[in-house]
Amino acid sequence: MNGNLDNSVFTYSETIAPGENVSLEDDLINDSAKETSNANRPDWRIHWLKRVDRLLQSLRRLGASTLETTVFVTVTAVPLAAGWYANEYHTGKLVPLNPVLAIAVEEIAVKLALPGCPQGSIRDAGIRSHFRNASNPQVDHQGLIWCGRPVAPVTNLFWSVAIAAPGILAISHIYKLGKTGQTFAKRWCNIQVVTDSGNPPGIWRAFWREGIGKFWLPVAIAYSLWWGTGAVPDLRILAGLTGMLWLFDNISAGFDPQQRTLHDKWARTWVNALPTSQSVPWQLSTAVSESQILTSEVEEGVMEHQEEKETIIRSIIRWLREHQEIGLVCGIAITMIVILGALVGTQAYVQNQASLRSRQEQENQKFLKLVDQFAPNERQGAILALGSLNHPEVGIKMLTDLLALEDDPAQISSIEQALVSAGANALPYLHKLNQALRTDLDSLRYGGNQAEQQIAALKQRSTQRAIAKILRVYSSELPGINLNRIDLGQVTSSLAKFTLVLEKVNLSGIQLRGAILTGANFHGSQFSSAGPDRRFGTFDDVKADLSGALMADANLSEAFLPSAIMEKIDLSRANLNQANLSNSNLIDANLSSAQLIGADLTYANLSQAKLTGANLVSADFSQAQLGGGRLGQAIAKAANFQGANFRNPTLGAADLQGADFREANLSNANLQNANLSATNLSGANLANAQLQNANFQNADLTGVDLRGANLAGANLQGAIFATAPAEKSPKTQKTDSFIIKSPPALGMGLLQGVNFNQVQNLDLKQISYLCTQGVVHEQCDMTPQP
Repeated sequence: MNGNLDNSVFTYSETIAPGENVSLEDDLINDSAKETSNANRPDWRIHWLKRVDRLLQSLRRLGASTLETTVFVTVTAVPLAAGWYANEYHTGKLVPLNPVLAIAVEEIAVKLALPGCPQGSIRDAGIRSHFRNASNPQVDHQGLIWCGRPVAPVTNLFWSVAIAAPGILAISHIYKLGKTGQTFAKRWCNIQVVTDSGNPPGIWRAFWREGIGKFWLPVAIAYSLWWGTGAVPDLRILAGLTGMLWLFDNISAGFDPQQRTLHDKWARTWVNALPTSQSVPWQLSTAVSESQILTSEVEEGVMEHQEEKETIIRSIIRWLREHQEIGLVCGIAITMIVILGALVGTQAYVQNQASLRSRQEQENQKFLKLVDQFAPNERQGAILALGSLNHPEVGIKMLTDLLALEDDPAQISSIEQALVSAGANALPYLHKLNQALRTDLDSLRYGGNQAEQQIAALKQRSTQRAIAKILRVYSSELPGINLNRIDLGQVTSSLAKFTLVLEKVNLSGIQLRGAILTGANFHGSQFSSAGPDRRFGTFDDVKADLSGALMADANLSEAFLPSAIMEKIDLSRANLNQANLSNSNLIDANLSSAQLIGADLTYANLSQAKLTGANLVSADFSQAQLGGGRLGQAIAKAANFQGANFRNPTLGAADLQGADFREANLSNANLQNANLSATNLSGANLANAQLQNANFQNADLTGVDLRGANLAGANLQGAIFATAPAEKSPKTQKTDSFIIKSPPALGMGLLQGVNFNQVQNLDLKQISYLCTQGVVHEQCDMTPQP
């Protein structure tokens, strides 16, 4: 009998919600309590067992919560990782990222301050390059998947699952919890969520408990701390803060007398333990039943608290019934206050509308008076007044129409000034008029007299000058302004001379796709800036778009253009000295004869770019993409090309003296007649390169890959093929450095089979060393070298 009783007691609910029918279990607890009292068990043992029971209850809750969180993380991480893997090793045709997925990825990237990337960047080496480039503080990480829009088809599928699966699982989770009080994890741990009345919480309360209290609040608090304390963009800190808050919430039940977590209190729910079929040793049965008495007492206290609340409400209702006159007076007073408030509010609204209509009528009268004054002798004053009219759109539209129709040069200047006074609101109208006048000028070249061309040129110059003034004065109010295909190019003819000068102006985010900006002066101007997160180099950066713009002969010296979008831009003969073009997108750009002295192009994408005849002295191209680039006759003395990718470039007759090509990829490069004297090519890849008549005098060729290269006529006088040992004296090192053996693993097989028969200025020591590397030379012994 006692054994059965003990087992029944152990299966009693670990936390009973108020209102639950527990009469049978109360009887069992009372009987057990009497037996315990008769046995005179020590108090310390009972107290210890109570604490063990509370710990077990907390562990069951924590286990269920951990299992649920693990499932949520798994259904997201597994398809996400599968998508990464598929994209990393996919060798077939790539497809664009799913539009919905692209929006989701971009929003997540912005919220998490992930590294940004230029629009149109090409897929690189995948996630490995992300870690390789992580040390660069401004790098756009072109290897990241969200930077390369084309992905493997299966990646679209996996990532769509990674986005959709957590949402579907969350809906299912909340629905089951609301209807039954249990999820799969809570069922497995034999616990149930109920309300004060002992019923399942319902959909809304389940959402409030799980979606808001349990998950959203910890994440929101962690995210706020992450941003507020300056821990951005370290995602490990965000994950750590979220995990700590989640753990604190789940273990808070162990410190609460009612054994309720913070999210249970938030949603006014309870967690009950359900009966289990497992048996326990008989020695623990009595003590466990005693520990349940504490739970009952706690719940009785909660019920008493609820009864106190109900008693207060009943007292208020009873008082109102006993003092009906006072209640009636209070009700009438409240009603009158509400009515009077409504009347006052309505009157204020009506009066405000009347005042607004009166002001509008006054403005209309002013506008009509101005229109009446458009006599030839009064037009100038009326035009200037239109620019300050409180009807900006109406006034600006009329001014632009007047400018399009005006033939008097004096009035054209007046209209220009009025449009400038109108401010940034005039830009869209000036933009359209500028394009229309450009069409007129193009057509007048094939017909029309000199006077017509003169008037059209003056009108066009007026729009150009107005736009330039507004951009300078109101640049801070113009983020992302659209000036695509606008004509602000330099005019040197006597008809209407114009040169755009915007020195040291903030033009971040400006849209100038296909714009004509020839000869413009942007010295020291800023075309990129940090986004809302105020951290440069993240996904929300504000970048100018100059794709396809004509900027020949423009002055961009010392301009700030990191991450700018300049695909297919024409910068021929432009001045880019000391400009910052790091991480910029210059795919298929024309930089022929451009001046890039000391420019920063680290991590820039210059694939298929034209740099023929460009001056690249001391420019920094480290880690840049120059595949297919044309650098023939370029001057790149002392330039830094460390780690750059030059696959299939053209560098014929280029002057590269003293340049740094360490670890650069120059495979299949055309370097015929190039000057590579004193260059550092250690670790570079020159496989299959065309090196006919190239000058490698005193160049460092340590560990260079020359397999398949054509070295006919190349000058290798003083070239170094291996590093000198430390024990050599300076004098000996100077004369013998090219024949000293490097460590065994360095350059093994990188010269195997390379033909040096037509190479010029090789001395005996160089030949001796090269023969040990398996090169082809008429003086090499055909027997294997040691």
